[in-house]
Amino acid sequence: MFLLVSILLVTFFNAAYSLRDTLTNPSLNIEGNRAVSLIAIQPNLYAGFLVLYSFFFLSLLVNYPLSRTGRILTGAGTAVVLINLVYTLSRGAWLAFMMSALLVSATKSRKLLVPLLLIAAALYLWLPDVASERFQSSFEGEYDPRFLTEQNVTVDEAASRIVQWKTFLPLLAEKPVIGVGFGRYGITIYQKRIDEKPRSAHSSVIEIGIEEGVIGLAFYAGIILVAFLGASRIFKASRDPVDRTLALGLMTASVALFLLDLTGTRFRNSNIMAFYWILCGITLNTSLAAPGATQRRSETEGGTER
Repeated sequence: MFLLVSILLVTFFNAAYSLRDTLTNPSLNIEGNRAVSLIAIQPNLYAGFLVLYSFFFLSLLVNYPLSRTGRILTGAGTAVVLINLVYTLSRGAWLAFMMSALLVSATKSRKLLVPLLLIAAALYLWLPDVASERFQSSFEGEYDPRFLTEQNVTVDEAASRIVQWKTFLPLLAEKPVIGVGFGRYGITIYQKRIDEKPRSAHSSVIEIGIEEGVIGLAFYAGIILVAFLGASRIFKASRDPVDRTLALGLMTASVALFLLDLTGTRFRNSNIMAFYWILCGITLNTSLAAPGATQRRSETEGGTER
C-alpha cells in the first residue's frame, strides 16, 4: 500500500505543478502550449502517463475502505489529474481513457461506473473551449478523415499517421518474422520514400511490428495480456481491498496502454512505463502466494467483501 500511495502522490504533484504552470505562467498560453511536465515534455506522452495512473486513483475510490477525509483527498487528487489530462489536449489519450474505463467497468466492476458518471457530468458542465475545439478539429479541416485518405500528403502530422497505418501491413510483409531491426523504423520509411524524412512511428504497434516482426508483436501483446488476465484473476478471487485496488487499476491501465499505443509510442518510454512495471510486480505477486493466503491476509487485516 505504501508504494501505491507513493506512486499516486508522485502522479498528483506532477499533475498539480503542470496544471499550475499551464494556467498561471505568463510565458505559457493554453491555446498554444499544451500541458506537459518533467515526466514527459511531449504532451501526448505525458497524457499517456496521466491516463495510466488515473485508474489507480479511481480504483482506490471504489475498492478501498477510505475514511471520509481520505475519500475527499483522493477525489481531489483524481480531479487534478483528470483536469491536467484535459489540458494536454491529447485526443488519443482522451479516447483511450474513455474506452478502457467503459470496457472494464462494464465487464469487471460496475462500481467503477459511479465515478465515471460523475466525471461525465463534470465535463458536461465544464469543459474548456480549447479542449472542445481540439476535439472538434478531429473531424474537420486538415484532420478530416476524407481529406487525409483522398490526398497524397505526408508532411502533416495527421496525414503521416494515416500513411503509417496504410503502409504498416505491406512493410510488415517484407520482413514478417524478425522485422528490420531495433530503431530502424524511421530510416526504413525514408529509404522506401514513404516519408520525406526519417519520422518516428506514431504507434507502438507499428513500431514494434516493423522493427521486431510478428515475434516482437507476439511478445508485446503477450506481456499486456498476462498483466490483464493476472489482475483479473486476482480481482475476482481476492477479498483484500489492497489487492482489489491494485488489480482493478492494473486491469484498466493495461487496456488503456494498448489503446494508447495505437496512437502513440508509450511502451518503450521508461518515464511513462516505470510505475506500470512496479505496479505489475506488486499486483501479480499476489498470484504467487500459497492457496488461501490472500483470503487469510484479508481476514487478518479486516478486508471486506465486494
